[in-house]
Amino acid sequence: MIISGCGPVAELRALLPRLFPAAAGVPLAHAWSGVLGVPRDWCATVGLDRRTGLGWAGGYTGHGATSTNVAGRTLRDLVLQRDTALTRLPWVSRRVRQWEPEPLR
Repeated sequence: MIISGCGPVAELRALLPRLFPAAAGVPLAHAWSGVLGVPRDWCATVGLDRRTGLGWAGGYTGHGATSTNVAGRTLRDLVLQRDTALTRLPWVSRRVRQWEPEPLR
């Protein structure tokens, strides 16, 4: 199936053969696009609140395809209370200053 229609995926599909002529006519089976999560300091964070049991990982600033694997393994070690090289990474339980509420920002 070739991705068509409108939106960012269709725009990228239209651009692909101009950048890579050999890709012209090659079908795309899957595509993804979504919201880009950007924390104030542009650094990802992973954490676990032991009191509530809620874990989080995010703020990948467009690098989620590579970061989510490490984030998932880091969350696993946090849940299992393992002291590993992953749980000692600087992104574990980082606190980022919040954005000001509108209209002050």
